[in-house]
Amino acid sequence: IPVKQPQSDLILKAALTPFISSKVEKQKVSIYINGEQLGKWDIASAGEYEITIPKSYVTNSLKIDFYLPDASSPSKLNISNDTRTLGIAMRSITLLENN
Repeated sequence: IPVKQPQSDLILKAALTPFISSKVEKQKVSIYINGEQLGKWDIASAGEYEITIPKSYVTNSLKIDFYLPDASSPSKLNISNDTRTLGIAMRSITLLENN
């Protein structure tokens, strides 16, 4: 994401819904900013989650990666024949300056 150097830290907000079942209680999400792990979320229910991105992490661009180690397919969990790997559904993502 191309960004201008902010005057303050940034807030990343994400509206998420996890894939959970009787065999998956929550989805772990690791957040990486420009290749460095900045934080983790444990997503057990739909909602808005946020993390602060220090302005020192921001250059002319911002690379945001989400790593989902618990993502799995319903077929691997013997829930259904669905072979899609599921982790979280991201309904929205917002970046704001923390003024």
